[in-house]
Amino acid sequence: MGLSYQPKAITLAYKEGKPVTYKAQQVTYPTIKSRDLLNYAANASNVPLANIECCVQGLIEAIAYFCINGHRVVLPEVGGFFLGVKSKSVPLAENLKVTQAVQSVRLLFAPGTELREMMSETTIESVRPSNGTTGADFSSGAGASGGGSSQGGGGNTGGNTGGNTGGNTGGNNGGGGGTLVDDPDGD
Repeated sequence: MGLSYQPKAITLAYKEGKPVTYKAQQVTYPTIKSRDLLNYAANASNVPLANIECCVQGLIEAIAYFCINGHRVVLPEVGGFFLGVKSKSVPLAENLKVTQAVQSVRLLFAPGTELREMMSETTIESVRPSNGTTGADFSSGAGASGGGSSQGGGGNTGGNTGGNTGGNTGGNNGGGGGTLVDDPDGD
């Protein structure tokens, strides 16, 4: 199964006449509950659910412990977890006070080789029209490494081969939770 997209109208408020264009927007699904994920893993591995739960809880605690203590934690072929700090700059080093300069500490994730390869092999299975079809053909059978349709553009050509240095700090939030309308007045 690949990713599904649907057309999303974007009003270009900065252009004369406020033309509407369309962009492919990923169809998102509900978040998988941890209990469902653990049940799936238990069934797939023939390991009792209680054992899976204990192992996952221990893994979470170990990742947190080592990351908090400055280590990078790597799960083979999955990726690495590490802490990153966002801070303000000051003109002189002697004026740098960590309590004032550090704005936030983030848990970052850099995907491993196998995960990157799986992501690069993801296909775009379909583009489904949203409510109120436009009459355009929004179907696509192009793979992630393919050229895409004339509406969809180029697609992902190889996944994240350079690592994720920015990290996934908020998980999948459905594209930022904002609208795609460029008109700040909502017209």
